[in-house]
Amino acid sequence: MKQHWEKLLLRLDALNLRERVLVFSSVTLVVVFLLNVVLIDPAYRKQKMLSDQMKRDQAEIAKIQTEIQGKVRAHGEHPDKVNQEKLKKLQQEMEALRADLSSMQKNLVPPQKMTAMLEDILKRNGRLRLVSLKNLPQVNLNKLDPAKSDGSMDKSTSKTAARVAESGAIYQHAVEIVVYGNYLDVMNYLTALESMRWQLYWSKANFQIDSYPNGSLTLTVYTLSLDKTWLNL
Repeated sequence: MKQHWEKLLLRLDALNLRERVLVFSSVTLVVVFLLNVVLIDPAYRKQKMLSDQMKRDQAEIAKIQTEIQGKVRAHGEHPDKVNQEKLKKLQQEMEALRADLSSMQKNLVPPQKMTAMLEDILKRNGRLRLVSLKNLPQVNLNKLDPAKSDGSMDKSTSKTAARVAESGAIYQHAVEIVVYGNYLDVMNYLTALESMRWQLYWSKANFQIDSYPNGSLTLTVYTLSLDKTWLNL
């Protein structure tokens, strides 16, 4: 293998500047293509399926909560027995949906463990150098705005709606990591990330060659959570 690399490097040294630029550009395109076809696209499809399911459940929670609020407004603080039973049933359905969201979350990397996990796999690789690692601002994927949902709600009901919407929100927690090294080692690192027992989503991966075959990988990964807690680096 070493002799093969030496022969390849000798052939590259024999090329003129224009030919080297063409070779490096071609290699970069191939690497980016492989990253997208082999790793990023399948991960994105899995992420979209789970995200869509969570959003559908979230929309159902919002619908149920709207029904609850409507019944409370219609009957004041003392709804009759029939409506009490209806309210109880709606609340049970809402709790079941939240439990479904929590079950999905169990397969995802906990936000507080993301950076440690990325560093641990990097140490196991041993040949890549960590350039930077930082948490990105969290994103609330919940589209419901309780404060604007119904202007007729009284202050108490509005506060209740806000608490429910907040407790049912879905948060995206992202981390950007930059590593430097041989692109084969970079591919091994990405494969190791994909093979984890925890599920992790990728939103961006860019490999920039500066001295063939070495370059820097900028990777943005994220997880989804029902908890908005997020520790900034």
